[in-house]
Amino acid sequence: MCKWFIGGKHDGREVFYTTEQVARAQEKARRLGVWASPLEEERELKQFGGSLVVSIPKAMAKSLNLAPRQRVRITPD
Repeated sequence: MCKWFIGGKHDGREVFYTTEQVARAQEKARRLGVWASPLEEERELKQFGGSLVVSIPKAMAKSLNLAPRQRVRITPD
């Protein structure tokens, strides 16, 4: 089982949480609107001819290893 250190001490001891505990806390924070994925960003759709186009910020494209003319798959949630 993986353990994560979450800063600070409790009763003089380091506090560790399991991966599952961290995932549950992050999911709850997302539901409450106080946590966003570092790669999550809201973008405005543009129209180009008969198609809709979304721009991908440079930092996000780099993080995802995306390059011009690369094919990607888009699926609904």
